[in-house]
Amino acid sequence: MDKTLINKPHKLNKQHYFSFIVAGTCGFIVDAGVVTILSKFWGMGLVLAKVFSFLLAVTVTWIINRRYTFKYQYNKSLVNEWVHYFLANSVGAIINNSLYIIMIMSVTTTKIYPALAVAIGSLGGMFFNYIASRWWVFKQ
Repeated sequence: MDKTLINKPHKLNKQHYFSFIVAGTCGFIVDAGVVTILSKFWGMGLVLAKVFSFLLAVTVTWIINRRYTFKYQYNKSLVNEWVHYFLANSVGAIINNSLYIIMIMSVTTTKIYPALAVAIGSLGGMFFNYIASRWWVFKQ
């Protein structure tokens, strides 16, 4: 356990941010991969595919963030923490999914390559998700 992070939570090291970015990258891979598989290979609509891909991506990022990024702050039960994580990221999800839908409805390239729309949505929600996770879900 890194006592520097516990004693001075406002002074986070580079690894903390790197871990959050890695978690987000893994979430993006899951999100983009699942939406692509469901839409291209299973024939599911792009919006419905995004619902499933996003729920799975949120769970993946929660697991990684809990284990690596915010590892020093286990203060809730798993279910309670996941619910808080999901709720805290709901605003980020609204930003993420709104940008995704706007892109697939207005940019032809994203209809062919929906992962591009996923990327734009992911970046749009990432900033809020970090703040919500840092100061509410995994708050000391």
